[in-house]
Amino acid sequence: MEQGPESYQWDRGGRGCVGPGFSLLAPTKTVKLFIGGVEAAILGTPVLHPTLVSLFQINTTVPVGVTLGDEVPIEIQVDCGDGKVFTSRSDVFIAVSSSE
Repeated sequence: MEQGPESYQWDRGGRGCVGPGFSLLAPTKTVKLFIGGVEAAILGTPVLHPTLVSLFQINTTVPVGVTLGDEVPIEIQVDCGDGKVFTSRSDVFIAVSSSE
């Protein structure tokens, strides 16, 4: 028997949730992604991974104007709507190269 989203439970620490059928859950707050300091368009909706606690999948493309390199900073911001903005760690990098 398949169960709906109401069967999911957040743990008390707010670290994530998993439920039957491994459906994907979307955040209820505004999520922004920055690559090399440039805001990147988020493709689709960020989703909470069904089996890895606290892992959100965010699909994007590298925006025009990002400097190519082996250590380009990537940052995620979540606007809680109450004046608080949570920002990811500042020591996370990705490699960006040209496809040409």
